[in-house]
Amino acid sequence: MVAEVKLLLTPALRKEVEEVINAAYVKCEKHYKRKFTRPEIHYDLRNTNAGEAWRNRNLIRLNLTFLVENGVKFQERTPGHEVAHLVAHAVYDSKPMNGKKVRPHGKEWKEVMGVIGQEPSVKHSFD
Repeated sequence: MVAEVKLLLTPALRKEVEEVINAAYVKCEKHYKRKFTRPEIHYDLRNTNAGEAWRNRNLIRLNLTFLVENGVKFQERTPGHEVAHLVAHAVYDSKPMNGKKVRPHGKEWKEVMGVIGQEPSVKHSFD
């Protein structure tokens, strides 16, 4: 089953997702006036999550099954959501915040979602 799903990750689909991620970063770079290192992208997430962002590894993991089954809807929501996590930490972890941490779906993340141009929704509605 896993091997069958991996066959669905065509070079064209991979390129589409990478373009979505890059576009989100370009918007953030323009807004925050700084460069961000692009993350590694893995398509190996197999639980009920659509995506995960690993800031310490600069990694985005995406659920390939959800991507293939939901296409554009997935691409419009999930990659940008995960980019916002990485950017929020990159921007705000280095700023003094009175001892507060950047919360996963807190005000910093919501701000970055606005910069990217997405609604800051936390959960997906994919089957």
